[in-house]
Amino acid sequence: MRKRNRERLKSVILVGLFTLSIGLNTHVGINFSDNNVLNALQKTTPQEVNIASSVKENLVNIISPQRYIVSFGGGLHTIIHYDTHDIWKTLAESIQESYKEENVLEVEYETWQTAKNHKSIELEFDYVFPVKDLGETLKINAKGKVIESLNKVLVSQLDSRVYVADTLKGQYYAISNILNIDDILKKIDNIEKSDYKTYYNIADIYGVNNNNLMPEAFPNVEKIKVEKEIMPTNERQAEAYAETFFGNNLDFIRKIKETSGTIVYMYGYGQRVLRIEDTGRIEYIEEIDPQLSSEKTSLDEAFKVAVNFVSTHGNTVGNKIYLRDIQEIVEQNKDGYSFFFGYKLNNLPLYAKGVGIKSEVVDPIEVRVVGKQVVLYKRIVKNEKNVMKFLEEETTSMLKARQVIDLNFTTIKNDYIQEKPRRGYTVNFKDVSKNILEEIENVEIAYYDYEEKYKNELSPIWIIKNSVKTYYIDAYTGEIVESF
Repeated sequence: MRKRNRERLKSVILVGLFTLSIGLNTHVGINFSDNNVLNALQKTTPQEVNIASSVKENLVNIISPQRYIVSFGGGLHTIIHYDTHDIWKTLAESIQESYKEENVLEVEYETWQTAKNHKSIELEFDYVFPVKDLGETLKINAKGKVIESLNKVLVSQLDSRVYVADTLKGQYYAISNILNIDDILKKIDNIEKSDYKTYYNIADIYGVNNNNLMPEAFPNVEKIKVEKEIMPTNERQAEAYAETFFGNNLDFIRKIKETSGTIVYMYGYGQRVLRIEDTGRIEYIEEIDPQLSSEKTSLDEAFKVAVNFVSTHGNTVGNKIYLRDIQEIVEQNKDGYSFFFGYKLNNLPLYAKGVGIKSEVVDPIEVRVVGKQVVLYKRIVKNEKNVMKFLEEETTSMLKARQVIDLNFTTIKNDYIQEKPRRGYTVNFKDVSKNILEEIENVEIAYYDYEEKYKNELSPIWIIKNSVKTYYIDAYTGEIVESF
């Protein structure tokens, strides 16, 4: 009798455990035995989504230059980071009509420099733009032996041509028969009549041989109060964002809350993982799909996949994002591309700390594409908060670019002395200070997103780039925040 009761008890326990396991699978994890559920989840993979029409219309703006260097003649210049004058849009439309092999002529560097010395607008990219590979996006006919790549475009009052250059290759070209060239040139006069910020040649400021630009004075750039785009503590907001990756039903997605405040959403055994960190950083990783990744995708197609992914998983920051760099990659012996995007606040570029694969100071958005599949997505975007300001609040004056260089010159000098020999150069100690100033390549103001130091605040920084290092310097304290 006891034996029969014992067997009956075992049966009851087994049935209970089986029922409990089904319940746990339904509410906590994924029911791997349910093929219908698996198929439904797999259909939410966003890689095959058609490019939205609103995204298509904005592609030319997304590949816009990082800065516009305007020369008024007489040693006066300005640098614009946000194109309020539609310079790029007008120029891109003109090039679309005129970009034919018979209109393209290779020229010497001296011709470029002569054109630049007149009233002109120079459009500058931080990366080499592959014209032949992204020709479809620009809506230009890139067939034939014409310009393969560029990182600068120049419009000058010298003549009615548009000049383009790949300065890394030392290649310079002139495109003739440009439509609407007068409309573009008029923009120089319009900018000159506006309240622009004056930049001078470094030669005129320091008395050294350097024609790169820097401002002698610069109006105060205010710190911006910001909030995280997605807050993991806001469960409804976090889940709504997760649904853009996994579909509207998260019942079969594992959700893990880490002690740091980070929320992790996971499909399967890590085939697809979304991390929403307490710092505001977002990372999505997807296991390579043999079918999607095996398709050979052109750079142009991969770029559209990347932009579409950004627009459907967090938006394009009010259409203010722009392409900062492209890198070729290899993932599990499959070729692909990494696209790096930035965005601007108060018409100034923004840099973030510790996101991406390039360095410690990087771009706010990174998308890695293999075939037609996005395998990595990193994003750290902040939204500006509307904060009431009172007249009696004291405003601290921002340091000038020259002041932050002077404050940190000992560090800059020591770095220069250490780094130059590593690159195969001999340091001329007698003229080392002069050489450092002559090798300054770029001076600009930007915002810096450093969550650990500036909580819920974006602080303006001076970016000083020379031949050996780039320095990110707090524009109010003069402290070097980061260098590499």
